[in-house]
Amino acid sequence: MPKLKIDKNVPLSRSSSGTPKYPWSDMQVGDSFFIPQISQRTRGGLYTCAQRAAAIKITVRSVTENGVEGVRVWRIADEKPPQKIRAA
Repeated sequence: MPKLKIDKNVPLSRSSSGTPKYPWSDMQVGDSFFIPQISQRTRGGLYTCAQRAAAIKITVRSVTENGVEGVRVWRIADEKPPQKIRAA
């Protein structure tokens, strides 16, 4: 591996982690949104993202809308919390 150059006094860029990329918390069951030209890798990550960010269940379908290929994401349910098992 080549030796990496260390830079000093480079300002830290703003993080985008504070701004949600997808509107999970604004969605009700039955709501959906369209994402144009999405990669398979990003599509697969939507499920994990929805579960972690808002504890919701989604379904994703490939669609073409107004001549643009992409996916439509529907909120289909709230995630139920795991039930505690009682000790006998």
